[in-house]
Amino acid sequence: MEETSRLLEESSGLPANHYGERPCRTTMDAIYHLIDKIKGAWRIGLVASVLYLDVEGAFPNTVTDRLIHNMCRRRVPPTYVEFVHSLLTNCRTCLKPSQNSIE
Repeated sequence: MEETSRLLEESSGLPANHYGERPCRTTMDAIYHLIDKIKGAWRIGLVASVLYLDVEGAFPNTVTDRLIHNMCRRRVPPTYVEFVHSLLTNCRTCLKPSQNSIE
């Protein structure tokens, strides 16, 4: 995983607002970023709404073809591309608000 993380950081393979499992990006950094966005909206008279989800599997929400394309374009070694593709094949997402489940 360390090699994958290094490749993603070096190729800017993740958006700037992605904090999970990234070096030098803590939960507090994510909270400060969120607070900054909320206060920025308030300063110009907008309402800020936030929806929190406990996502059990973030990658199944990814558009697999686009992710694979981007990985190839950034010259990620084929072994990693194939591994990620195998993880994302035949996946599904389940949202669990409160005690209920929506699939």
